[in-house]
Amino acid sequence: MRTALATTVFKVDSDFRYNENGLRFYRRYTQDGVNPFDLFEYELRSSVIREPSGKIIFEMHDVEVPKSWSQVATDILAQKYFRKAGVPQYNEDGSVKLNADNTPALGRETSIKQVAHRLAGTWRYWGEKYGYFATPEDAQVFYDELAYTITNQMVAPNSPQWFNTGLYWAYGINGPAQGHYYVDPTTGVLTKAEDAYTHPQPHACGRYDTKIFTEKGILNLGEIVEDNLVDTRIFDGEKMVKILAVKNNGVRKLYRAALRNGNFIDFTDDHLVWSADRRLKDGGKYGWLELKEILGNKVQQVAVDVRTQASELAQDDFRLAKAELAGWVAGDGYYGKYGRNKKTTLFGVITINEDEFSSVTALFDKLFGGYTVQTRRQVNDLYRIINRNSKNRNINWRKVRSLCKCRKWLCKARKKKKRHFCAVYFKRMVVYECVPKMVAIVAMWC
Repeated sequence: MRTALATTVFKVDSDFRYNENGLRFYRRYTQDGVNPFDLFEYELRSSVIREPSGKIIFEMHDVEVPKSWSQVATDILAQKYFRKAGVPQYNEDGSVKLNADNTPALGRETSIKQVAHRLAGTWRYWGEKYGYFATPEDAQVFYDELAYTITNQMVAPNSPQWFNTGLYWAYGINGPAQGHYYVDPTTGVLTKAEDAYTHPQPHACGRYDTKIFTEKGILNLGEIVEDNLVDTRIFDGEKMVKILAVKNNGVRKLYRAALRNGNFIDFTDDHLVWSADRRLKDGGKYGWLELKEILGNKVQQVAVDVRTQASELAQDDFRLAKAELAGWVAGDGYYGKYGRNKKTTLFGVITINEDEFSSVTALFDKLFGGYTVQTRRQVNDLYRIINRNSKNRNINWRKVRSLCKCRKWLCKARKKKKRHFCAVYFKRMVVYECVPKMVAIVAMWC
């Protein structure tokens, strides 16, 4: 796609403010007077998703990315981050495509140039609009360096930025308010957004009881915000990092997809779901749709391979087994005092398929020499709870408390031990298959 077409702007505005004490930027990767997108060689690729049977459920051609990009990166951009509707379309000669009634044709993004431009361009626009930059030249350098580093895969925002940022500024796409808030840059007051995308929600949306793995144990997200636990160290998927700030961004309505095995998935209505309006064999076509567009459809959970890595456990049996079971308990288990007088200590893990059952029972055997099983047949024959309680005299309950609460022993643990905990803990929240009239996939972690 021609760079000029990929970098068009819907929101034209020149009412900008600059501040001599504002931000100044210097070039590191770009050149003065050279469009940052012209510093790459591009090629057109195809992106395809197939079922295990080989059937195609997603297919997009002519995806424009730098030649240096991997196919995996191309697939993620095409399948997840391209805006799929409402984007102006152009002919090869650069003229606007028209529908039969002469209205402008709208469709999807097709180039990384478009995505990087709407991100960096919107951030620059906000900076100029509210006096963040020292000069217009600093704003241009800011844009050029960001456009370059995004296109070169040197930096990346979180997923909601890819989804939402710049849709109004670049394409004029908007919609009704979604219940989110923003801090008004003029007044500094927390304000409820009046629409979807002039002040989009560029951050992940979390429930109060979303579990966060911290140096103090596993805490609810809401507790972290309410108690202002700034400087607490949390696990970000790769390492322990400090919380720099917290903010309550309002309340969003949640929808629950109940699964036949007793599990459930909670979504906000704008959560993107890989879905189709009918089964693939009936001609269904997959695409990313917001949950509110597919409410009322059935869902199905995909079994996740959680088998223990036997070769590693053989080298460091007990400690790795402990870390792995802690991941199970934290991800889909329980620990506490129960019964009429709350004197019986119980802990256990819920499993929903044979692989999970086999993995968890092996860990209980290794660590405690046994277990009991409760099958919830009213839910499903495979919905089983593996547990132990304080009536089992041969268990060291002090160690169980430490394991279940995931205290500092794990933060100080070696990488292999952390990996076993996190591999299970996060897999409990990874992939679901949502089937609208039997079809769709939801990736909860990317």
